[in-house]
Amino acid sequence: SIDTYDAEANYYFGLINIHLDKIPDAKSGFSIAVQSTTYRNAAYTELAKLFLKEKRFSKAAEYANKALVFNQNNITALEILSIIARQQEDLNSSDELLNKLYELDETSAFVLFERIIKGQKDLSSLPKLITNELPAESYLELALKYYSYGFPQESINILKVAPGNALIFLWLAYLDIENQNQWFQYGLDASPHFIFPFRDETYVVLDHFINISNDWKLKYYAALILWKKGLTIRAKDLMTQCGSQPDYVPFYLAKARLFSDNHEIEKEAIIKARSLSNTDWRAGVAMINQYMDDKEYVQAAKLSKTLLAKHPELAVLGISYGNALLKLKEYKKCLEFLEIFEVLPYEGSTDGKTIYHEACIRASFNEMKKSKFSVAIEYAQKAKLWPLNLGSGKPYNVDERLENYIIAQCYEKNGLNSEAKEYYSKVADHATTDNHSENGFLHLQISALKKIGKSQDASLLLKNSVIQDPDNKYILWVEAVEKQTASGAMELEKINSTLEMSSTDIDFNLLNDLLTIGN
Repeated sequence: SIDTYDAEANYYFGLINIHLDKIPDAKSGFSIAVQSTTYRNAAYTELAKLFLKEKRFSKAAEYANKALVFNQNNITALEILSIIARQQEDLNSSDELLNKLYELDETSAFVLFERIIKGQKDLSSLPKLITNELPAESYLELALKYYSYGFPQESINILKVAPGNALIFLWLAYLDIENQNQWFQYGLDASPHFIFPFRDETYVVLDHFINISNDWKLKYYAALILWKKGLTIRAKDLMTQCGSQPDYVPFYLAKARLFSDNHEIEKEAIIKARSLSNTDWRAGVAMINQYMDDKEYVQAAKLSKTLLAKHPELAVLGISYGNALLKLKEYKKCLEFLEIFEVLPYEGSTDGKTIYHEACIRASFNEMKKSKFSVAIEYAQKAKLWPLNLGSGKPYNVDERLENYIIAQCYEKNGLNSEAKEYYSKVADHATTDNHSENGFLHLQISALKKIGKSQDASLLLKNSVIQDPDNKYILWVEAVEKQTASGAMELEKINSTLEMSSTDIDFNLLNDLLTIGN
């Protein structure tokens, strides 16, 4: 309505109308989109597909060739032309096009199946090509390609030789009308194990059969697709409609995750999953997480330990056990466990180190409260370690202001002033790198500067920090703490209310606990 000839809008208009089965409108959108070089190749390709589906081969070939002008390696356009050549019995052109496609992709199932149709290859060669972990998905992808080109019989032939699973059978029921009842029953009887539907086209099939059957599996599969699309309200509705019919643990684990914003439903689903199988470790992990959310740490530790004995190779169970011990304030026991537990390194594997670090710091706090400052120093030094067995490598830049400040305080309490000054200096000399946002430990650095007689440097550091990052709430918090005035107290109260001082903000909580001990 604003710009009739907007290429991007017209291209998406075309795609939408294909789904709405408004083909004339789709053609209109693509025809306008081709005026833009950005969308020309894609729009010509879509037009070729539409005309091929209508069996208007000359028009399909015209647009496919136009698409190739802008991208000579356009695989879809080449596939369309090869189908047209075969349909028109132009075997030489068909072979040339298939050879071209093979050069572009030697693993092409389309090329192989076209040669099977032409009698150049045997049907048994298809399973030899498709050898991945989920072969049924590859067969379905190939079948849906032919379906989108307007050749459902080819789709049926492909699906009949595919490894049978629920989705394959349901698609056959949708396409092979003569044998629909048989295929449909196969689909309902098939196990939902390792069935992960995600395609828009599959949702259409599921929605069709949901209208004629109340089987929970259909609604479950459809809900997974809707969930993937972000349509969670509709997905939740379908999951809810399944009621208590399912006897499948992953269904309830998926439901719990989908309803993570509803504690009652989430917990009910996890309990149901556990009741179906108390040996399923994934259901166990979900139950452990539920215990942790409910602050039932004793139960979490007990279940984690039980499952870990059965599955010692699963890092998630060891981390859960260590975390439960941490929440139970059994810091020494937590550390003893983490020091011998092996976590295989993986990207982002910092959970073990995070729990280990907090346990060390809190164990140090406990010793400080008992005036056992030498022992507190030992725990603070351990907090700086990055144990290899916990699967997390030490970063290039590490913020150790908290640990060093604890050590400095403990030396000071023991009357070892030179050692205390050494560690206060380490805190004072910390340099925040450009890629690390300042945190509440800035307060410790300013305090350390004052401890070693550099009050002016402390004031300058705070001033520069505020200038460089004026919206950083941690820096504003430090500024309010340093003011020590009525206005500063008011600002401090206001900032505290906006800072995340929940259990997720571990460093800030540790800082506050240290300040409490110091006072």
